Amino acid sequence: MQRIPAAKIDRIRVTDQKTFFAELVVSRRMENNRSDPMVTEPPRFETLLMHLSDVLVHLCQTLFERQVEKAIRLIVEFLGMDRGLLVLFGKDATAVPAVSTYTVPDLDLPDGADLNGCLRWYTKAAAAGRPVVVRGIPGDLPEDAARGWESYERAGIRCRVIIPIKLHDKLLGTCVFLSRQELAFLPDETIGKLALLGEILAHVFGRMTAEEQNTKLLSFEKLLSTISTKLINLPGSEIDGEIQRGLQAVVNFLDVDRGAVFQFSTDMSRMNRTHSWTEEGIVSSPDNYETVALPWTAERLQEKESVVFEKTDDLPFEADIDRSVLLNYGIQSAVMVPMIVGGRVLGSVSVSTIRREIVWPRRLVDRLRVIGDIFASALARKRTEELLQEALEEVTTLKEKLEAENIYLRKEISVEYHDQKIVGQSEGLRHAFFRASQAAQSDATVLVLGETGTGKELMAVAIHNMSPRSDRPLITVNCAALPSDLIESELFGHEKGSFTGADARQLGRFEIAHNSTLCLDEIGEFPLRLQAKLLRVLQNGEFQRLGSAQNHKVDVRIIATTNRNLEEEVRKGRFRQDLFYRLNVFPVLIPPLREREEDIPLLVETFVHKYGRKLGKKITSVAKDTMKALLEYSWPGNVRELESVIERSVILCPGTVLRLTDKLNVSTRKPVGTKPTLQDVEREHIIEVLSESRWRIEGANGAAEKLGLHPSTLRSRMRKLGIR
Repeated sequence: MQRIPAAKIDRIRVTDQKTFFAELVVSRRMENNRSDPMVTEPPRFETLLMHLSDVLVHLCQTLFERQVEKAIRLIVEFLGMDRGLLVLFGKDATAVPAVSTYTVPDLDLPDGADLNGCLRWYTKAAAAGRPVVVRGIPGDLPEDAARGWESYERAGIRCRVIIPIKLHDKLLGTCVFLSRQELAFLPDETIGKLALLGEILAHVFGRMTAEEQNTKLLSFEKLLSTISTKLINLPGSEIDGEIQRGLQAVVNFLDVDRGAVFQFSTDMSRMNRTHSWTEEGIVSSPDNYETVALPWTAERLQEKESVVFEKTDDLPFEADIDRSVLLNYGIQSAVMVPMIVGGRVLGSVSVSTIRREIVWPRRLVDRLRVIGDIFASALARKRTEELLQEALEEVTTLKEKLEAENIYLRKEISVEYHDQKIVGQSEGLRHAFFRASQAAQSDATVLVLGETGTGKELMAVAIHNMSPRSDRPLITVNCAALPSDLIESELFGHEKGSFTGADARQLGRFEIAHNSTLCLDEIGEFPLRLQAKLLRVLQNGEFQRLGSAQNHKVDVRIIATTNRNLEEEVRKGRFRQDLFYRLNVFPVLIPPLREREEDIPLLVETFVHKYGRKLGKKITSVAKDTMKALLEYSWPGNVRELESVIERSVILCPGTVLRLTDKLNVSTRKPVGTKPTLQDVEREHIIEVLSESRWRIEGANGAAEKLGLHPSTLRSRMRKLGIR
């Protein structure tokens, strides 16, 4: 067996970058003063190693396999060995087939001699971290390693020297030299020097690994930039799909089994999977996790910390519950980073392996946190857009609903007042309509005057419908029906908290009637203390809500109605004179029914038709004595009273001819010069109050309350006076 001549070993120049290796060789040589009988010049082997270190320290990855094989050949030839192998670990921490080998030409090895079983045993033998010399067949060989070992034995291999390649207490692989001699002549000093080769290779591998990681991190950063660029300005509807594609790209780049995005529920009690990507043949992540099932993990994420483990045994003692759940789902290694936006944790991005354990470099985890931030920002923007879209849809829906309601209300008003239109052909009524048509074309304030039941509100509706504001609904406020302490809030609105029970801001009728018409029905009942505020609105179109100092300007046309003599109310100090003048711009007087006798037959016909159709009765005529009685009656309740009488008669009518069911009291017929009795006055007064109360006896603003009587007492008086 020939050794290589010393002349063939190139002399080298040790630069500053090689200081480590030079000092390493010198220190090792000084450790032992024994000479090596195999080497006539002691420095020759160290010189060889220094030469190899000089070559390998500048080695690029593309030349790695060729140069390492050359280095192994030099060692094999120098030491007179027969075969050399370099065995490295794979990603799953198991040995892979030798990446570099050299065998002397005259060694005949059968195919398949380098079986993985032998390689794994070499790795196990080198785990102690120091060179091992094996002579013969070890007794602890497993069955698969024994077969490969026997192949070597048949080829004449008798001795093996196993050199560990270890960096920072981590075994990267082994360098194995085989000889057909027992190598009893190989001193321990030479074997120790072979350890230098392992250290040189370890540092070379460390440098190359660092370079590879840097290159990988740069590529990963480019991937993150690409994902971020695609998500910027992407419509909310497309964000989920792009996150899914980005997650797939991350899983493929990291060569892991699956990735997922989990989002916390509102109460942080559950993590729901919203996006995932899984390699073929791998079970997907669970749809959701209860935080009580992963308490330690959930707490870390909510504290904005990452959860990283190479194997589940790395998890701390307090994560025992989490460890059991993760093992149950088959997770070997994982990284879970929080998704944070605006200081709030939305959820997490996780990548995990099922088939093997994997090391997660700190810098890679930091980049994964960037992915979490990118996804969090996109998801937050998507949610914001969804909320805006929901709000827009809600506003649109409400707008459409309000428009539909307005159309409906206008139709309802049209239908209602078509059936209850002011009917008549008398001179007084025609004059009132003429005045109304004149007023309708302007924005002047109109004061509709008339007794109770004459149809003042219907006249207000007619004026509005003839005006340029008819495309918007008429807003009506009954000043007599509202309590005095609520009428201000009803008209002008209020702010939240302005008084007890004001739980939210409310718009007043003036704001609602903006660009439309506001009808102040029964303005004579308007509280004196609020008349100045009403006057200001009429004069300036400005008001303040209750609880607010801010002025609101509106454009509202006012129509007021009253059955009172406002001039008399002004004289008595119950109504402001300036407000009366402001309202009395264009008065329209509706004559009472007793002054337009010729309208009674038309009204009777209208009401008979209305209630006959409503009740499904076919009434073709009115009895002559009934019509005579109706014409002779003075109708203190005016049209409203007439309508009530006809409605009752239609209800009780058994045939096709209408007859009165109530005897109209002679005392209420048209006066013929006789003075009314006290009973007549009482009856007229009760009927008038009933008419004002729309024939409601009980309750707020009922006739009994206005008369100061108990409802049962009022009913008794009505029976006695023949009022039905």
